[in-house]
Amino acid sequence: MHTPEFDFARNPEHVRRAIADLELPYPVVIDARHAIWKAYANRFWPAKHFVDARGKIRALHAGEGAYGESEQLLQALLCEQEGFDAELPPLMEALRPEDGPGAVCYRVAPELYCGYARGLLGNTGGPQPDRPHRYLDAGKHIEGVLYLGGDWMVSAEHAARHFGAQGPSRMTLSYMAADVNLVLHPPIAGGQGALRVALDGAPLSGEALSGAQAGEDVEGGVVTIERPRL
Repeated sequence: MHTPEFDFARNPEHVRRAIADLELPYPVVIDARHAIWKAYANRFWPAKHFVDARGKIRALHAGEGAYGESEQLLQALLCEQEGFDAELPPLMEALRPEDGPGAVCYRVAPELYCGYARGLLGNTGGPQPDRPHRYLDAGKHIEGVLYLGGDWMVSAEHAARHFGAQGPSRMTLSYMAADVNLVLHPPIAGGQGALRVALDGAPLSGEALSGAQAGEDVEGGVVTIERPRL
């Protein structure tokens, strides 16, 4: 079930493209108005609801992780069905090291929102809602808080470089984590967008680009934004 967190994720074409990219073999329900989300009293992305053959919800798991336990429960529910006698495969190995048994999860910077509805902006004076504004970054940053510099327009859901913006628009985050992910949308007027990535104030280059410091979307220190996605 796909329940969109942002407005652009309500577009069925975006969902169809994501299904194709991820090669999902099963049907996906688009719950654009959160009707199913509310019916299940859900509060989490992602969440797993385990339903038995009689339609009763037997368990719930919120968030990532517990993949082996989830598969074990699914197999147990399958075996409860009358006449079921198939031999089930062994549980899958963890796909990522952090999902394996005994993996240690250290404290990380929290999930952040760029819009004023749920976000926290560290600039003095906070956001100037729904209007173009030139933000000044004083250079003193609290970990886990976003700071804007240059021309931006902050809406309820996002921060955007607006029409007529002059000079670079910068977003700075002091964080503790192994990876940094950002939901990005190309210019609404069409064409591609470009995001230059810097680490500790310096552009990614040399060993940083060829090593673990640069994600697969970073090429030459730049992320090219062609469609809305993570």
